[in-house]
Amino acid sequence: MKTKETGKYTLLLAAFALIMMLGYPVLAGTASSSALREQTVERAFADASVLLGAVKATGARVEEIQVRMKWDGFRFQTAQEAEIFLQAIAKTANIDTWRKEEQDGIRIYRGESTNGAGMEQKIYVTLHSPREKNEITGGLGFTFRGKENQVPLIKNITADYVRNVINSSELPQFISCIRGKFSGKLENDLQKKKASQLLASLEGTMVESLEEETVLSYSAYSPQVNTMIETNHRSMNLQVAMHYDTYMQGTMITAGIPIITAEY
Repeated sequence: MKTKETGKYTLLLAAFALIMMLGYPVLAGTASSSALREQTVERAFADASVLLGAVKATGARVEEIQVRMKWDGFRFQTAQEAEIFLQAIAKTANIDTWRKEEQDGIRIYRGESTNGAGMEQKIYVTLHSPREKNEITGGLGFTFRGKENQVPLIKNITADYVRNVINSSELPQFISCIRGKFSGKLENDLQKKKASQLLASLEGTMVESLEEETVLSYSAYSPQVNTMIETNHRSMNLQVAMHYDTYMQGTMITAGIPIITAEY
């Protein structure tokens, strides 16, 4: 791990210490719920690792890794607890100022930061005070964007959030995307072959497909992947898309579990 990244990770741990000092309710759950949360992280990054290997096996050069986490079900008894939570997240992510907005009575706080190695982190926190309940409900979302060698750092940061900054009764949800590049413009038939190679390596069964002159997109179900969603009453957990990018001067392959959220 590079020195700058190590320093960033040290700051993360220091922020958790701040949470304890401020009296934020850390890990307000049972041992079994803690184990489930940690298992969720392990499975999500196992999926990301499998996907990364499949993209590399096509011969593409990996350009970007993207991991998203969405976590709802937070509960705060007072406005002070919610404010402490916001402060702790901002401290952890090195966010100086939140951008605030309100939609339908829900307060949304957004922020982003980039570490010395170029890993981007975008965060949002939602807070809502239902009239019928004497509490504040909240949600938390992250998007990490980085290089292949930064996956362990992203996993460590995510695992510490899940392990320590918790008072949610729900499990976090993850989406992983890998973007790879082939030099030059691959013919349409070769693009199909590369996409099929990736699907076959993960034992993917086709669920939906879209084949046009400018883009190919396939949705499938893979037994090698832990995550799963339903679409048109069918299970799916894998998407692959290919297109030629004039700006990048190459043919891009984008793969996502369970869906693609990156632009393609």
